[in-house]
Amino acid sequence: LDRRNYPFFLINLLLEQNVDSRDSLKKKALMEKVQTQLNNKGIFSVLRKDEEHGIYELVVDFQVNGMSLTVKVDKILIGSVEYRNLVGLHKELQSFTPPFKVNNSSESITIENEARLLDYLYKHGKKGLVIQRYKGLGEMTPNQLWETTMDPEKRFMLRVSIQDAVEADKIFTILMGDEVEPRKNFIQTNALEAQNLDV
Repeated sequence: LDRRNYPFFLINLLLEQNVDSRDSLKKKALMEKVQTQLNNKGIFSVLRKDEEHGIYELVVDFQVNGMSLTVKVDKILIGSVEYRNLVGLHKELQSFTPPFKVNNSSESITIENEARLLDYLYKHGKKGLVIQRYKGLGEMTPNQLWETTMDPEKRFMLRVSIQDAVEADKIFTILMGDEVEPRKNFIQTNALEAQNLDV
């Protein structure tokens, strides 16, 4: 969501106020409460009703490094895979309250709030990891090929049926064919369901 310019403070506020589904957008009092809290922080926002869908949307204006940005709290954000994943994680973490005690092999520290805990986990969670991207198997060295694909302990096999091949051919034709309209429709229909994007 950060790549789509949604700031941490806004997502955190939505999660704290239990804006956790598209039904939440139907609750005028809830959305007004979110707007009031944004305004109290000096963040300008406008609440408007989407008559067609019977929901309320917030348009939020804020500054980042001197640059003005505008985002919408709407059914697209609330229904996105990323946001739904955050809602699930937020609910799981409700039972944990600060201060947090973190123990690892080299240290034991106390962290006073969620934001600092998240920052700590990001910094320390990446230690020893190397992220590599390849266009295809031909770009890999034998060791890289073994680590990512060939090691029987790490790989898994899937059975592909004729029906899968037919469906794959149909999707391939939609995405790679000469017709623009089916490709556009496919992307519009499935864009919000995409996961594991490599961007």
